Amino acid sequence: MSVSSPQDPKGGCLWHHDQFRSMQPKIESVNLYTRGTWQVNADTQVYAEAGYSKRDTAFTLIPPSVTPTIAFPPNATSPTGVVNYGSGAGTTIVLAANHPQNPYGVPVRVRYQAFDVGASTRQANNEFNRIVLGVKGNAMGWDYDAGYTHSESKLHLDYSNMLNMAVVKAALGDSSPSSKYLPYYIGAQAGKNPASLYAAMVTNATSDSTTKLDIIDFKASRELMQLPGGAMGLAVGAEHRRDKLDNPSLSGTENGSINSSYVAAKGDSKVSAVFMEVLAPVFKTVELSGASSRKRPRRCPSSRPRILPNRA
Repeated sequence: MSVSSPQDPKGGCLWHHDQFRSMQPKIESVNLYTRGTWQVNADTQVYAEAGYSKRDTAFTLIPPSVTPTIAFPPNATSPTGVVNYGSGAGTTIVLAANHPQNPYGVPVRVRYQAFDVGASTRQANNEFNRIVLGVKGNAMGWDYDAGYTHSESKLHLDYSNMLNMAVVKAALGDSSPSSKYLPYYIGAQAGKNPASLYAAMVTNATSDSTTKLDIIDFKASRELMQLPGGAMGLAVGAEHRRDKLDNPSLSGTENGSINSSYVAAKGDSKVSAVFMEVLAPVFKTVELSGASSRKRPRRCPSSRPRILPNRA
């Protein structure tokens, strides 16, 4: 029974989330950066950069509910891809008529925050690295700079105390004699539950995501002629970039088997661009400029759908 005060005048059970939830996450981070240059000759310089960072974040959330609403890619069993375990037709989790804690003798709906399972922790460990290799200098009257950049990010997610919804449903509502899990004692009687039940019902959900970015770019500029206002300049450049994303959803969310929705994305894109710009200081008080560019993007379609939670 809830000891929160004041209570709901309409009889609802109230409790305070903040007794479990982290007000601020625990964060540990490391950042490293270095740069080096080599003067090949009076007109040419080679340079390199390298960076690395690691950031680990952890925080605590409330214990899981046994009646969530979750979304996932539609399948033959669930054509809509949405399951409401609280009040959905054919999916509502109930307390079986023969459950020892059911005083009514008929199946009844149950709402329960699994305090016996414990608060759920969220860990997000992110690693990022970046390298740049380039050469710059001047040749034949041009100042130029060309380089290659590669960056990559890795994200590992680990969510503890996630519920296997099939086991929860069977442990509370499967009244058949052959039931493997009934009864799941809740509340003050949770101490009666065997360790084997929690081993089947409680799990960790993980995912490992990566993003990659590669860029090749070149730019050059020079003076063309002298005008009354100064030197007329020309700049040209080109760039090609490719980015890739692989963001799988948490394990177990692909079919609605745990109490979390499916959210994933995968794909890549390529962009090529060239530009030219002219700057003409006609007089000291009048400056004209003109630019032209062309971009050619190409995006590969995602091979995995992205589905956001549909919350009731």
